[in-house]
Amino acid sequence: MNRMLIAAALAAMATAACGADGVRIAGSEDGPTRILLTAAPFPYDTVERVDMYIVRVDVATTVDTTAANDWRPVSEPYRRFNLLDLQSGVTTLLGSSAVHFGGIAMVRVVINTDSSRVVYAGGGEAAVQWGAVGESAIHAAVEQPLVNWDSETGDIVLDFDVGRSFNYTATGFVFIPWIRAVNAAATASIGGTVRRRLEADALAPAANAIVEAYREYGDGGPSRFLASTRTSADGSYTLRYLNAGTYFVQATLPGISGSVAVQSGPVTVLMGDEGRVDLNLPLQDSVSGSFLVLSGPYQLALGDTAWYAATVINGADSVITTITWTVADPSIASLTATSGSNTGLVGQALGSTWLVGVSDSLVDSLVVAVVSSDSTGGGGGGGGPVASVTVSPASATVSVGDSLGFYATLKDSTGAVITGRAVTWSVSDSSVVQVFGVFGQSLILKALQAGTATVTAASEGKSGSGTVTVN
Repeated sequence: MNRMLIAAALAAMATAACGADGVRIAGSEDGPTRILLTAAPFPYDTVERVDMYIVRVDVATTVDTTAANDWRPVSEPYRRFNLLDLQSGVTTLLGSSAVHFGGIAMVRVVINTDSSRVVYAGGGEAAVQWGAVGESAIHAAVEQPLVNWDSETGDIVLDFDVGRSFNYTATGFVFIPWIRAVNAAATASIGGTVRRRLEADALAPAANAIVEAYREYGDGGPSRFLASTRTSADGSYTLRYLNAGTYFVQATLPGISGSVAVQSGPVTVLMGDEGRVDLNLPLQDSVSGSFLVLSGPYQLALGDTAWYAATVINGADSVITTITWTVADPSIASLTATSGSNTGLVGQALGSTWLVGVSDSLVDSLVVAVVSSDSTGGGGGGGGPVASVTVSPASATVSVGDSLGFYATLKDSTGAVITGRAVTWSVSDSSVVQVFGVFGQSLILKALQAGTATVTAASEGKSGSGTVTVN
């Protein structure tokens, strides 16, 4: 895990100091708050490095992702961080802030996608769809802020989930940032040991297993992924920086054919607790380095059918005996003509949803946007100026912790759909929903707390809006 220390700029200081590692600190290096950057495990052993180029780190005392927020500069690293070096509790210091950690509500990390990269073990650079060119901001609202905490010092931890942020496709990776920020003093941890069964009565440590925590929200089962880690050589693990609550813990071994994930019963931890969950995996046959890849179009016309396929990469073979297909929101797109490793998807309503494929312990997913029937044709970036912007869905209702997508359809004065134009997205209340990913005309939001927010897309002076209600 990466740690990021935040240094708030002091008004009395006009010049930036320089840390021992060359990071320029825009403020006091002796502030009471440290912000730590950490990374969750990456499931692909064919990748050697995930270099994220961080330009700047800022903090704010209010939950607002807009430029109007009172952003306090912390540090300006201007360098790459290999996120794979920051797993399993490893952290790195970026700065310290004069703002008391109990008052920090939002962290902003500005990255440069042109200087970031994913490198395969053989040295080749992977193709990545970053969703933005040049500098791009990633925001994380601090979970469970400790406004009345009486400690003079504290840590804000930024947890960057590398595996969920880089989604593998047949042509490379799609970057959808998955990041969370927590007050370390307000969190708990869950640890234990994962073992794998070698034969009927023999168990051995399960090294390098992926262990994930899912949060229960009163429906009797896991509903929201929260954190993940890997086991060490002796099978031990620790899931750090969990908020107080009830969790389900799940363990899987990557590259295992014919296995299923093992899940615990509910375990409840309070602030400062160290819960324990031990898990035993069933008898399995190893196929080292295997992972599942879904392939198919990211955009689907309303009423049309698109086809998707699942393939095992780097296994002993590429044959899939069984696969289970699901769609996160069947009202947006529904499955049809599913047969083994192939399925069709029918666009039912404008919007975005997730297509998920599961084969034994292997899983992959991709985001599919359903657009108006004339927006996938040959319009491209042609056409006249933007005359109208329509956001779909016009309204949506989700639960806390869910993700949802919106799509902006652009038309010129003749009513022809046009694409390839710059679109700016905004939300009226970023304490209710957080911008999770922006990909041109597509937007992914994460529901933070109950309330209602307006989602607005603007292009060439025209705008359109939709609403989201979080229960």
